[in-house]
Amino acid sequence: MNLPPYEKFDCHSEGTAVRWTRWVRRLEHIFDGYEIAQSKRKYAFTYGGPDLNDIVKSLPNNEQIEASDDPYKDLIDALNDHFNPQSNVEILKYQFRHKTQTPGSKIDDFYAELRQLAAQCKFVNPEDEIKSQIEKIELREKGLTTPIDLTNLLKFARTLEMTEEYGKQLAANHQQINKIFDKSKSRSRPATRHAPSTSKQRTISSQKCRNCGGNWPHPGGQSKCPAFNKTCHKCSKLHHFASVCKSSFSSSETKPIKFNNKSQRYAHSHQKKNVRSIQEFEQNPDEEDDYIFYVNHDASKLPHVNVRINSTAISVLADSGASTNIISQEDFSKIDPTPKLRQAACKIFSYASSKPLETVGVFDAVIQAPNGLSCKSKVNVIKQTTTPILGWPVCQNLEILKPTQHVNHLNWRTSSSVVKQYPEVFSNKIRKLKDVEISLHVDKTVRPVAQPHRRIPFQLRGKVEKELERLQDLGIIRKVEGPTPWISPIVVIPKGNDEIRICIDNRCANKAIQRERHITPTLDDLVNDLNGAMMFSKIDLKNGYHQLELSEDSKYITTFSTHAGIFQYNRLHFGINSAS
Repeated sequence: MNLPPYEKFDCHSEGTAVRWTRWVRRLEHIFDGYEIAQSKRKYAFTYGGPDLNDIVKSLPNNEQIEASDDPYKDLIDALNDHFNPQSNVEILKYQFRHKTQTPGSKIDDFYAELRQLAAQCKFVNPEDEIKSQIEKIELREKGLTTPIDLTNLLKFARTLEMTEEYGKQLAANHQQINKIFDKSKSRSRPATRHAPSTSKQRTISSQKCRNCGGNWPHPGGQSKCPAFNKTCHKCSKLHHFASVCKSSFSSSETKPIKFNNKSQRYAHSHQKKNVRSIQEFEQNPDEEDDYIFYVNHDASKLPHVNVRINSTAISVLADSGASTNIISQEDFSKIDPTPKLRQAACKIFSYASSKPLETVGVFDAVIQAPNGLSCKSKVNVIKQTTTPILGWPVCQNLEILKPTQHVNHLNWRTSSSVVKQYPEVFSNKIRKLKDVEISLHVDKTVRPVAQPHRRIPFQLRGKVEKELERLQDLGIIRKVEGPTPWISPIVVIPKGNDEIRICIDNRCANKAIQRERHITPTLDDLVNDLNGAMMFSKIDLKNGYHQLELSEDSKYITTFSTHAGIFQYNRLHFGINSAS
C-alpha cells in the first residue's frame, strides 16, 4: 500500500507533549483515510523515525506491549504516559495566566496555544478564561462592552487583523514598478540651485532646503524657493527637484514584453529561485499576442493572507497572475485531516521555465477567507518548498483581490448646472423639516410676564420693518392681535454688511420653559461612530432653527413686541433655552 508522506516525530524540541498529541491525531486521520485497521503499530514505527523507535525500545513494559491483544493501542498509551507526565495544574494555570501574544503573531495561532493550555488546566469555563487573556485593546473593549461569545470575538479579531494588514499595504509608499528584462535609465537630471547672496550677507546658513538642495531659509519665504511649482523628474510631484527626491518610485517609461501565445503567459517574479507565480498549462493555446508586466514589492510587503484550507489555518500568497493554487508537501502535511490526493491532470510551469514543476498530486479543498467567504477549489501539491500560492480565480471569488477599474472619462458637472437642475432645493426660501414639530414644555406654575416695550432707534426702524416683512413672507413669524400673557422685547444687532439681526430677550420666558437635556457627543464618540466610513460631506445649516416648526400650543410664549406691532414665532428661534 502506498501511503502519503508524513513527517517524522521530533522527540527533542520544546513542547513535546503538545506536538505528540497533534502528531498522533494526524496519524490517526491517515489511518482512517486509507482504511488501515491492521499493522498500525508497524506503520507507526515507520512514520515515527529512529528517535521514537529508541524510546519505544527503552519503555519498561515494551515486551508486554508486543504480546498484548492490541499492541498499537497499548503502544500509544505508553507513549502518552511518556510524553505527557502528570502535570501540576497550578503551574499550568500560572503559565496560562502569563501567556501573551507575541508581536506579529496571528490571533488563530495564539488561540490554539491558549486552547491547548486551557485543556490541561481543567478550567470549568475555558472560553471565559481564553477571552480574559486577549490583550489587544480593541478586542478587550469588544469583549467587555458587548455580550459576545468566543467564536464571534475571534471572527472580529481576524477582521481587525485583516484591516490592519490592508492598512499597512495602503500606507506603503516605497514600491518599485519595473519592466521585465529591461532597466530603463532615469531621465532625472540633478538640479543644483544656490541661494542668492548679497554683499551685506555676512553668514551663510548651514541648513539645506529639502526641496531644492540650496541654503535655507530662502529670502522672501518658501514661495521664492527655486523648486516652488516645479515638477520632479523622478516622481512627477510638485515643489521639489529630483536631486533631493526621497521617493524610490521612478516615472521612467516601460514597454510591454510581447509573447506569441498564451502558453508562454506565466506570472513573473524577480527572484527565479522562488516560485511566486504559476499557471496551468494549456494544451490548445490561442494564437494571439499577450503582454505581461510585474510589480516588484519588497518581500515584507507581499500580499500574504491567512486562509483556512479544510479548516486548517495556512498563510498563502495572493497572486493575481496565477491561474491555479499550489501548496508545498510540507504545508500539505499540516492539513488536519489529511486530504486524499489524486493524480494531477495538468502540468504547472513557473515563469520562463520549460520544465514543469514536480507535483505530488491534487486534492479538492474548501478555502475560507478572513472575511468569512468560502469556495471549493482544487489545490496542487508540489515537492518544492515554497510559500503556498492562491490563484486569481479563488482570490476573486473570495474578494481577496479585486480588478482595478480604469477611468477614461470624467463627467464634470459645475455647481451652476446642479442649481439649475434642482431650483426648488437651492431657492432662497427657508423651508420646514418634514414631519417634525417642536413642543416647548412650559411650566404653568410660573407667572407670565409681559415685559415693557424697548424703543428702537429711528435710524434702525426701516431695517427692522424690512426684516419683519421678510420673516412674515417666509412664514417664520406672524402678527398677533388681542391679549397675550407673555411678551418679550427685541434686541436689534447691526451686522457688518449693512444688515441687522433681530434677537429676542427670552430671559423671563426661559424661566417658564423647561429645558430638555441631551448628551453632546465628544470627539472620541464621533471618531468611533465614523470608523469605517469611506465618504464624507459637509453641510452649512444656515437658519437651521427656523426650519423647525413649533406646535400651536407652544407659539404663545415666543411673543415679542416691536414698534410695528406684536408678533410671535411659528418656527423655533435661537434664544430659547431648549434650543441650545
